Amino acid sequence: MLKTKSLSKNRVEHYKKLVENLFKEERSEVQIPFHVQNDGRTFRNTIEFGYSYHRMSTNDFSYTPEPSFLQELGLEIVNAYENDQLEHTLDEPFTNIIVSLYEDGMELEPHIDMHQNHPLQEGFYFDPNVYGIVLEHDETGHLYFVENPNEEYELIPLNLPRIHSVNETSGTIYCLYGPLRYHPFNHGVSKVTNRRISVTYRHVHFGNNN
Repeated sequence: MLKTKSLSKNRVEHYKKLVENLFKEERSEVQIPFHVQNDGRTFRNTIEFGYSYHRMSTNDFSYTPEPSFLQELGLEIVNAYENDQLEHTLDEPFTNIIVSLYEDGMELEPHIDMHQNHPLQEGFYFDPNVYGIVLEHDETGHLYFVENPNEEYELIPLNLPRIHSVNETSGTIYCLYGPLRYHPFNHGVSKVTNRRISVTYRHVHFGNNN
C-alpha cells in the first residue's frame, strides 16, 4: 500500500532551503557524498547519508553522518502516521537517507527496495516501511508504480504500463508498505521537466535470510 499525507507549506519551505544548501555546499566542497547517478536507466543527483546501498553492495559498511535536520524531518514524517497504526514502525533514527535532486530529463527506473526475502539479498536489507517526502514537485516527474512480468531477480523492462501514479504536490509525504513494497510491484520516478527534490528514509537491517 501507499499512504500519502502532506506537510505544511512553512515546514516544506524550511526544509527545502536546508536541502538546497546541501547541494550548493557540495558543488564547492568535497566532504558531502554527492553523486550523479547516470547508468542509462536512472539519471539523478543524490546525496546519501547513513549506510549507502551502493557501498554496502560492495561490502563497504561505512556510515556517513547525516545533518541533524534530516532526522528531524524524518521524525515529522513518521509522526504524521502516528494515528494510522502502521505495522513495523520503528522508534529509532533512520540509517539510510537519500536526498535526490532531479533536473530536466532526469528520472528513476522502476525498482524494489531491498527486502529481507529478496533473492539477491546479501547481508543487508531495508525495513518493510519506506518513507519519503517531495519538497519540490514537478509537473511531469512523480512517483509511479508498475507490475513486473519477470522474476524478481531479473532486470525489469522499461516503459511498462503504469498501474498507479501519485498526484504529487510540494509537501507530499508517503509511506510505502505492504503489497506495493514487494514483487511484482516496482516503483520509480517519471521523467522530470523542470526540477524535483525529494528525500527517502529507510532503516537498514543486517543479516542474510537466504
